[in-house]
Amino acid sequence: MPKVTFLPDNFDVEIDDGGTILEAAEKFDIPLKHNCGGACNCGTCHVIIEEGGVNISEMDPEEEDTLDRALEVTNESRLACQCRITDDVVVTIPETSRS
Repeated sequence: MPKVTFLPDNFDVEIDDGGTILEAAEKFDIPLKHNCGGACNCGTCHVIIEEGGVNISEMDPEEEDTLDRALEVTNESRLACQCRITDDVVVTIPETSRS
């Protein structure tokens, strides 16, 4: 099972292959905003991929457009609701995305 490490709390969780970062956060009560419920409409579930970027699904144009509305965006930013995981990843939840 793939592992997601959430920073800054350094909390590790395992989820099913193909699950999303948001699903992992919800399942283990990780404080990650998701105002639209994971529909790729709001950008509040913004995370920064620190390690394992090759282990998540590619960004599609809809996610890219929605990410433009997020705060603190970097070159490694993604929406947790859109990142399907195939192997281990490490992500930072920016302060603006913590619930």
